[in-house]
Amino acid sequence: MKGYKVFNSDWTCRGFQYEVGKTYEMNKMPVICECGFHFCTDPKDCFRYYNFWGDIKIAEIEALGDIDREHMGGKCCTNKIKIIRELSLKDAKIETKIIEENAMFLAFESPPLARPTKEEDYFYDMPNFYYCVKLEVIKSITFSEEE
Repeated sequence: MKGYKVFNSDWTCRGFQYEVGKTYEMNKMPVICECGFHFCTDPKDCFRYYNFWGDIKIAEIEALGDIDREHMGGKCCTNKIKIIRELSLKDAKIETKIIEENAMFLAFESPPLARPTKEEDYFYDMPNFYYCVKLEVIKSITFSEEE
């Protein structure tokens, strides 16, 4: 199964070091949010869990082992994963839309997929919630196929 995974700038994720072109395997059954190599089937869903505007790497992956899927959404995990290639957000087609209305949302849903368009658009900010006037929401991300 093809998917997408986000990494820190040094190709680590949750303390585990990865490398493009390598395959990783664990001898456990994958369980979402507990055990396994996590990934998303839609690249925009990756940014529900990582800050889109941070210092990150994103890769196309292939899940080669058993797969556990989130009941709703595109989050999955596997016990065998191959890191196929690095994808460049600079070359990606990113479609967004601006929502010009008051909005309150959970932080784990928002910084990645929605953000205030300007710093001054923040009205209220605390660790788990944002309240703002204008949001820029990621609708889709498309990467060009490898040449």
